Amino acid sequence: MKNNILFLSLILLVCCCFFQVPHLCAAGTGGNKFQLELYGGFSMLNPRDLNQRVDYDKIYEEFYHERQYRFYNSWLGDNFTYSTQVEGKLKKIKNALPLGLRLKYSLNPSLSVSIGFKYLSKRQDSRVAYRYDVRSLNPDDLFYYDEFSASSESSPYSLFVKGYAPMLGIHYKIKVNRFLDLEAYVTAGPLFAECSYARQQRYYELNSYDYWYEQNVSYEIKGKGKGAAVDTGIRINLEAIKNIDLFIECGYVFQEAVNFSGPGSKETVYHDVNSSGYTASTSWEGAWDMIRWEFNRPWGYLNGNFPSNEYGTNYKGFVLDLSGFQVRMGISYKF
Repeated sequence: MKNNILFLSLILLVCCCFFQVPHLCAAGTGGNKFQLELYGGFSMLNPRDLNQRVDYDKIYEEFYHERQYRFYNSWLGDNFTYSTQVEGKLKKIKNALPLGLRLKYSLNPSLSVSIGFKYLSKRQDSRVAYRYDVRSLNPDDLFYYDEFSASSESSPYSLFVKGYAPMLGIHYKIKVNRFLDLEAYVTAGPLFAECSYARQQRYYELNSYDYWYEQNVSYEIKGKGKGAAVDTGIRINLEAIKNIDLFIECGYVFQEAVNFSGPGSKETVYHDVNSSGYTASTSWEGAWDMIRWEFNRPWGYLNGNFPSNEYGTNYKGFVLDLSGFQVRMGISYKF
């Protein structure tokens, strides 16, 4: 789908350059050859590999708590009961705010070339908290009884992406009337991207014998990579005052970066009713990959992938996909 859109846009723009509107070409280039443009807007986004971390963390929590308790309840009936409360929700990155600067030079009234710089970033913060109340009896041992409450909270939980690219472009314009132009464009350049995942998780458990323990884990991984960006679309230019245009443009942006690497860190703080506990920390540097995971327990089996730079084995290479449809508005100054 992405390749088809880009290919058709390139063909259309090349055709426009070779088969220009006759009366426009004959009109000359005019006095103002340069245009300085500033723009910003909204971009749909789905960095699929990075977002799979959210899927993994949700599935992990459900598998080792809700699904386990449901299994034992179906097996033991009233001898094992539980309840679950959930507050909040882990969120994926779904959009971003692009910004850009562009300098255009008019070769003739229809055709221009440009050099520019664009920037896109998004930090998605979220929070989720679980509480489980569990009661367990052994029907073969009247003296066995266990009841405990457990809570697990992830806050803050953060995904972050950033990308910037110097761009070269070609633009073809058709003048509709004195105040209105239609324009098609293709720009391309190298992409420099960054991403990160950070989570602070607190787990607390208290049983009916007044034994409790608490564990706090801070985890963060970061990465930088390189790739390519191609931006294609159409836009409407509206002359506001002399030498000042307002414009709106929409199109599809292909942006993918690979070969990510960067630092990671993890700190665990543990203590319980019987001790002051301990603190353990570690850090590392490594390449990002999609790590294959699988859960195999009496209550079920699951498998999938998540992004990490912590482990040495990988399922496939990590790709940060910042592609998506964009709508941008801006202002242009002719000189």
